[in-house]
Amino acid sequence: MKSFKFTLQPILTIREREEEKALELYSTKVRAKTQAELRVYQTEEQLKNLREEYNAAIGNAMAAGEIRQFTNYIAKITDRKISEEAALKYSQNEVANSLQLVMKARQRKEAILNLKLKEDQKYRETVLNLEQKFIDELVTTRAARAAAA
Repeated sequence: MKSFKFTLQPILTIREREEEKALELYSTKVRAKTQAELRVYQTEEQLKNLREEYNAAIGNAMAAGEIRQFTNYIAKITDRKISEEAALKYSQNEVANSLQLVMKARQRKEAILNLKLKEDQKYRETVLNLEQKFIDELVTTRAARAAAA
């Protein structure tokens, strides 16, 4: 009997490639999210330090022009923090979406793998049945020969 051959192997290969691509995309999105988190953290630290400097400078009787420059700079950094937080939120959504793609690709691949396993099991059962039939025929033929002799 011929050896087992999975007829949907090309489709399985395509599904495996889809899963790999989805995993690569997911990895890229996670790295981007991590970088966005780092930028937000660094900006928060910068703002914290600026506010501490501002409070210390106010206590040291800073000139009105310098106070205005300081507050403008703090406002600029605050705006940057807001935009970085928006970028982080977008990145988090991208990670979630790419994870969904990974899950779908994995499900599609696993469906083909399950089909392969079922076909392989069916093939093995057929081989076992044929072997059993052959053995039964041998036993019957030998028994008939022994009875005839």
